[in-house]
Amino acid sequence: MILKYWDKFCALLSKAAFVFCMVLLVLMTTASAMQVITRYILNNTLSWTDECARYCFIWLNLIGAGCLVYSGGHAIVDLFSKKLKGNVKKVYTFLINAGIAYIGLVLLRYGFALCQATMKQKSTAMKIPMGLIYSVVPVCGVLIIIFEISILAHIFLDKDAEKGGK
Repeated sequence: MILKYWDKFCALLSKAAFVFCMVLLVLMTTASAMQVITRYILNNTLSWTDECARYCFIWLNLIGAGCLVYSGGHAIVDLFSKKLKGNVKKVYTFLINAGIAYIGLVLLRYGFALCQATMKQKSTAMKIPMGLIYSVVPVCGVLIIIFEISILAHIFLDKDAEKGGK
């Protein structure tokens, strides 16, 4: 019963993260286009567009990585796992996903430390605290942990979890 609500929460969180990624993609593309237009047509560059596009790209990649954990869209090498059957495959899949959850914990722990250490440092053009830029690292860790809890619960309860949280 709780797993049903957790799955709904994960689906909603994944959709929200995906929409956020789309906004970041539009923002990154707009900033890059503005950079090209101002540089080659107006012969004057805007100082902040390069930084904006770079930071949007970083956020887009890490939030997108969390979304891919949910959907099971990451690239995998499945030569070995296709040969496994029954409980051996279940244990193998559980251990792989537990390792991914551990990576999420590492991102959360050390990403938070990175944010604290760089909060007073400002970006060159936009004057944004670098800790805010790097805050995507623990956010990615949280997304990975949340989605892996769902996947691990499905594996443990013998539900279909081959394709991630979907």
